[in-house]
Amino acid sequence: QKAADWEEFQRETASWRADGFPVLPTLGNHEIYYDRELGVANYLKNFPGIAGHRYYSAILGSVEVISLDMNLPAGPRSELQRWFEAQLDHVPPTVEFLVILHHLPWVADTQSQFVANLPTHDSVVLRGALEAHLLRIRAKVVVINGHIHNYERFERRGVEYVVSGVGGAEP
Repeated sequence: QKAADWEEFQRETASWRADGFPVLPTLGNHEIYYDRELGVANYLKNFPGIAGHRYYSAILGSVEVISLDMNLPAGPRSELQRWFEAQLDHVPPTVEFLVILHHLPWVADTQSQFVANLPTHDSVVLRGALEAHLLRIRAKVVVINGHIHNYERFERRGVEYVVSGVGGAEP
């Protein structure tokens, strides 16, 4: 959330923006350390392509990306949960791959379950919402998470769960 960190990010990704490379972020815990409001404001300022949205979906050809904010509640009556389920209800038939981004893992190995108490209750709720919609979704589903500073990959009910392995780690 520090201004210097965002300036470094802008320098490191300048070529992506210059080439028109789509950057589809997801809001995690490191963006909001120390000051939630400032962290969210900096995040939204640095990703103008998401037009001020903390969660969003984007269709890129035959790929749909749904990005969720881990800092918002995901309970059954939450705004995030209702929005997510509406997205799952309306995946276009032309979408071949549905990619879901959420910072916290929805599936974790035994060590992460024991040591880090992952997945969280909200992650399990979101995973349950996805699994309840799987029979109606024609696309291959991939869920990409971060947070754990280790690469992990799981298959559950036909969904590929990938923990990217860099969630907030120092370069």
